[in-house]
Parts: sequence; C-alpha cells; structure tokens
Amino acid sequence: MFIIQFINTGLVIFLVNAQFGITIDNFPVFAGQYNEFSVDWYRLIGSTIVLTMIVSTVTPHVANGVGILLEAFALCRDRKCSCKRERTKQLL
Repeated sequence: MFIIQFINTGLVIFLVNAQFGITIDNFPVFAGQYNEFSVDWYRLIGSTIVLTMIVSTVTPHVANGVGILLEAFALCRDRKCSCKRERTKQLL
C-alpha cells in the first residue's frame, strides 16, 4: 500500500509537472511547466503533495470516528434516548 500511495502521490505529480524536453513522434512527453525545482514549484506542486499527504493521514481516522458515532446513535435509538441499560428492544 505504501509503494502504491508513494507512486500515486509523489511520482505521478512530479512527472506530470516535469519538463524534460522529450518528444516521441512529435508528441511532447513530460512537457510540464517546470524544468527544475524553483520557488514556484514548491509553492504549487509541493503544497499539492503535502495536502494530499495530510488528507491521506486524516481520512482513515475520520472513517473510524463516524463508525463509532453511528454505533452510539443506534444504541441511543434502541434505548429511546435514555441512559438506562434495562430499557432496550433487544432480547436477552
């Protein structure tokens, strides 16, 4: 999973924006905007990579939190919004 995410996050964004000056059959390959690492590259491409890393870090935890909240809501609904454990629709 790490290798796939690394390729998707870092290498693809890097290769799409890199300018190597290679053409194959008059079709420019790697005809991006930047031919070196500059301040503009870090401002646009670097911030995109960092934002993608932050989202990838936070997303699994948000999904777990939503699951916990849904379970708590189902329990509250089963007890008719009461804190009494005896008040339930479940068979014992």
